[in-house]
Amino acid sequence: MSKKFIYLLSLLLVTALACPAQTVRKQDCPKEQKVTKAVRTTAAKKRKVVVSAAPAPKKDTLVLGSVKEVSVSRRKPQLTDSALLTWVNFLTPAPEKKKTRSVQGSVPLEYAKGQKAKFDERNYYEAMYKLQSVLHQLKSDPNVTVKEIRLTGYTAPDGNYRLNEKMGMQRALGLTEYIRNSGSLEAAPFEVNWVPEDWNKMTQLIEQSEMPFKAAVLDIIRTVDVVNGREAMLMNLAEGSPYQYLSSYIFPQLRRLEYVIEYDLKNGALQADNQKISYADLSLSDFYNLAQAHERGSDEFNDLIDLAGRLFADSPVACINAAAVALSRHNIARARGYLMRFATLPEAGNNMGILYLLEGNLDKAEVYLELARAAGVKEAEEPLNYIKRIR
Repeated sequence: MSKKFIYLLSLLLVTALACPAQTVRKQDCPKEQKVTKAVRTTAAKKRKVVVSAAPAPKKDTLVLGSVKEVSVSRRKPQLTDSALLTWVNFLTPAPEKKKTRSVQGSVPLEYAKGQKAKFDERNYYEAMYKLQSVLHQLKSDPNVTVKEIRLTGYTAPDGNYRLNEKMGMQRALGLTEYIRNSGSLEAAPFEVNWVPEDWNKMTQLIEQSEMPFKAAVLDIIRTVDVVNGREAMLMNLAEGSPYQYLSSYIFPQLRRLEYVIEYDLKNGALQADNQKISYADLSLSDFYNLAQAHERGSDEFNDLIDLAGRLFADSPVACINAAAVALSRHNIARARGYLMRFATLPEAGNNMGILYLLEGNLDKAEVYLELARAAGVKEAEEPLNYIKRIR
């Protein structure tokens, strides 16, 4: 076998061996490309899945100085009380003119045994002791000025009316003389009056009692005049048993000395612990001054402002302030009740804006807050910036 033949045979064998390898490569290459493409497509899908599963972007947040960051939705913001407290505004009531206040009371009077013509000095002494105690309490406050003391004595309708009227005048003069001589009222101006027969109080006491023949007694009092024999008819009714009840249980309650002490209090002089004056005697300015003695947003502050809104329901200032408290407490319904009557007033613009902001109406909120800012309400600035951030 020649070398040439061996070479050709070897070349054929090499070619034969090479051809399957080339065929495989030609056939497998597209497959590799398809696999690579599939892998790439899967990876891309995985990347898409990862992207879609990523957490949603954080909602707009609110940062107000020391106020903590709060997650806020774009429609109904969830704001903290402390944030709202810096956004609502409170109006200062106009200083009131000097107002006269009063303290009232009553001192029972008793007849001396065997004496009905006049009251003895013991009654005067007890009455003056009570008055001096009240006066001392008032005058211990340097902001108080006593204006006048009015004393009114009352007696029961037993006996002749003309005689009782004359005796009442004598008792009034006797008490006046006693006060001047004793200096009991510390030189305060005073006046003394006397009601000889107190039928009005007597009627009230009878209505509240369980006395016998009550309806008949009341009918006589209401239909028969005093000068036409009212007392005589009462004495003769049911053999005198109703009149006996009156003498024993009603008449003693009629004999009394009532006093009214009028005084002035300097503006702004009220203190939070002042116990001499009831809330019914306070002006709107008094309520505001009392509330200012407490931290804004505290229960004491909020309760006083809210009470003023209820007591002074026709005052725009009282209601706008009460609405501010309700808004800071997230009580939207209560705030709306206070505000809506005064919604057109410029003073209500800021709190109306906060109301609509809490309700999720950003458009109306922005309108009211813009009006408030134009009117010089500084509190409107922050909520307006906040609305711009969350739009």
